[in-house]
Amino acid sequence: AVGDRRRLRMLYLLTYADIRAVNPDLWTNWTATLLHKLFTRTEHYFSGEFRMDAAEVDRLCERVIALLGEEWRPAVREHVQRMGSERMAFYSPEEIAAQVRTVAELSPERPCALTVFYQSEDYSSIVFAAYDRPGLFAMIAGVLSASDVNILSADLNTRTDGIAVDTLHVTDANTGKGIEPERAFQLQALLEKARRDEGNRSGAAPQARPAETPPTASYLSDGADSTA
Repeated sequence: AVGDRRRLRMLYLLTYADIRAVNPDLWTNWTATLLHKLFTRTEHYFSGEFRMDAAEVDRLCERVIALLGEEWRPAVREHVQRMGSERMAFYSPEEIAAQVRTVAELSPERPCALTVFYQSEDYSSIVFAAYDRPGLFAMIAGVLSASDVNILSADLNTRTDGIAVDTLHVTDANTGKGIEPERAFQLQALLEKARRDEGNRSGAAPQARPAETPPTASYLSDGADSTA
């Protein structure tokens, strides 16, 4: 067991040194992101920072509003309430801002939306939003796979109003690099088409499926998945 924060820091540094010593090429932006996220979330657990009180939620909302603009205040507040404030400690203000923007794009004419909120040489991070239904992630994975896009990891959430808000970290399957903005637009169009085709087959437009408690799940492509 980790035991305490001091041992956690030592393990973090040891893991970094071990990877770099074995093969420096293994230390990529994606590897660094995974290790840093594991470290910071575990450290926050020790410090109790995942248990956000009302004042902390307010401060986080203000940071998101500062990124988006004052006109987004109602949407930010609604999003945090519908996602559940206990989940918000897991996300950066930049990611929450992307979630809010992506959800705002949904409409009967646009059943799903996609936003790239982080771009590096090794991978890209995107937020995908849609009215939830069984098999939604299978549809996303199928479209991305057919488009030669690898999913490195996925964080799946459903708001209390039934809107799925998923964060996906992806790479180009052919180059192993992040996807270009133009590629993201193409993926958006393909996902929208797949979602509309499903609606046409069912004979009904996609509708939100309310959930009393927001379901969440996390997935890593190496087979180690967990539910939060």
